Amino acid sequence: MDKLHTHAELECKDLDIIQSKIYDFLLTQTMLLTDGSKNWQFLDTKQLIVNIPELANFFIENKLYVRQASVTILYEDLPLHLDTLPMIAKINIPVKNTQGWVNRWYDVSEETIANLPRSHNQFGDEQEDVSSLNADTLPVLTEIYDLNKPIVFHSRIPHSVIKLTATELPRIVASFTFVNQPMHLLK
Repeated sequence: MDKLHTHAELECKDLDIIQSKIYDFLLTQTMLLTDGSKNWQFLDTKQLIVNIPELANFFIENKLYVRQASVTILYEDLPLHLDTLPMIAKINIPVKNTQGWVNRWYDVSEETIANLPRSHNQFGDEQEDVSSLNADTLPVLTEIYDLNKPIVFHSRIPHSVIKLTATELPRIVASFTFVNQPMHLLK
């Protein structure tokens, strides 16, 4: 298999509409922005897609069939982590307050990852525990400052989200997984 990139930016002609409607969905259809929720939160995927036809069209144009929708709500750094299998290629769409943050992917060998201890995450899934790795000493593969476009990203490369100069909080990013993972977009 060809080596996959850490991420790729995607064009989205209706991004401003999608961002506005996702934010409105969070405000009117969930309690996530009023009940203190933070970090990764699952959404009602069908309800989200039905309420935002521009989002549905974006996925249709890219021939992607959404499996699951979620949102990350950050007030502070999201430390070094790996997402759980079987999903590898995910799409993140910036929603609000992404200025002053950086997404980073780190160079960690497959052997090192394979030898990490395993633990259960907040959802009960078993995964590699990267807490023994120090992100400050790891080589950075790539990074994105001020996420302002949708990206497809490789979620099995250790990554983090760091607050640098953000003044408006929370940082809100919608994340999607797919029945047909968009691995081709990472080549």
